[in-house]
Amino acid sequence: MIQYFQAAERHDVDAYVVDYSEQTHKEQGVEILYSKPKDIYAFHLSNPNHYTYWAVNFEKHSTFFQGESNCECMFATIRTDHRRRVALFVELKYCKEKNIPRNASEALSQLINTQKLIKERGCIDNKYNVFLNIAIPEHSHKEPFTAFILTPNDIKKVQDELNVIILGYNQVVILTPSYIKLPREDV
Repeated sequence: MIQYFQAAERHDVDAYVVDYSEQTHKEQGVEILYSKPKDIYAFHLSNPNHYTYWAVNFEKHSTFFQGESNCECMFATIRTDHRRRVALFVELKYCKEKNIPRNASEALSQLINTQKLIKERGCIDNKYNVFLNIAIPEHSHKEPFTAFILTPNDIKKVQDELNVIILGYNQVVILTPSYIKLPREDV
């Protein structure tokens, strides 16, 4: 991964993705943090078993995309064998509740475009289970965010066409280096 993204970082702990652009009038932007922020809602990548992964903040690699629409970041698990890996693309949207449908739709377009570019340029191959995740951190009570833009049949159709899994959550868990899951909900 480092050959494509010089600022990629290796980690084996939980990660939090935030975008300070709106809050700071673009003085700060997307950040991947390794402790929970107290000043802003975040997407949470839970990694309870400490699997090693690459964290790539695409804002630090704008020349890679050459003006193309892209999402915030990607997490890619690392394996030393030839088994499947995870590539998780994340797009954050901060918005009012009434704007969730429009923002979720825009996020999905950015995610689809980013993963296509990443695949075309050889950064990931068919050994990756690719997940596209829409996160709207201030509105966890409205998950899954995909429900605002597509029917289950439409989601399945897009997933089959692109060979990806589409999610809409503010937290996912690295289950193994090959799979992620949604966190368990208390009932």
